[in-house]
Amino acid sequence: MSLLELLFPPKCPACKMRKAKEQVLCRSCLSEYEKEKNRLCPSCKNKRSRCHCRPRQASSAVFAYLSVFRYRENTPGGRLILKIKDQKQEQITEFLAEDLCKTLQNGCILKSDALITYVPRAQRSVLESGTDQAKALALALGKQCTLPVVNCLVHDKDGREQKSLSSKERHAHAQSVYHLREVCGDLGGKQVILVDDIVTSGATLSACAELLRKGGAGQIICLCAGRR
Repeated sequence: MSLLELLFPPKCPACKMRKAKEQVLCRSCLSEYEKEKNRLCPSCKNKRSRCHCRPRQASSAVFAYLSVFRYRENTPGGRLILKIKDQKQEQITEFLAEDLCKTLQNGCILKSDALITYVPRAQRSVLESGTDQAKALALALGKQCTLPVVNCLVHDKDGREQKSLSSKERHAHAQSVYHLREVCGDLGGKQVILVDDIVTSGATLSACAELLRKGGAGQIICLCAGRR
């Protein structure tokens, strides 16, 4: 162990307790995180990472909604997401991307033309935090699954945050702020994996999926780390 590690021991991002340098979570938080992944969906009774239940505002443009765990701010998984929202965290991002890759491979049949895109963050939030967490997850996922990552969508307004809106307001807001990039490659009939960090009502993912469908995408699969 180096002197630097003795003076500033690595701490678990979930509970702030000491952890091994090579580990993302301490042993206790990792155990709780695994329990979160394996908890059953109350609707379909499958593990969260194998649940295909559609959110309230699901779009017919989406073939499946997949997520790794149920999102709660005070759980280890929830705290990992909050960490990657606040600043660049490569170790945490790669850790979550590994589980995203497993969930994707378990939840659907990947086609030969599959590609990954993501829900872009508002520019103001990117400037404030120095990171776009969905983009970072998508890029890490692309490496894990050996799939191309394409920047297809634009977030061109810095309006109200989705979490401050009612369920009815979310879809209209998402439709007003997201647009398809003028140049985003050939989507014609391809399987597109749309990545975000969290899905709540499905309004944002649905609006983005509808844009991708208009752009020529074939089967669209929404993939998130956490689901409320």
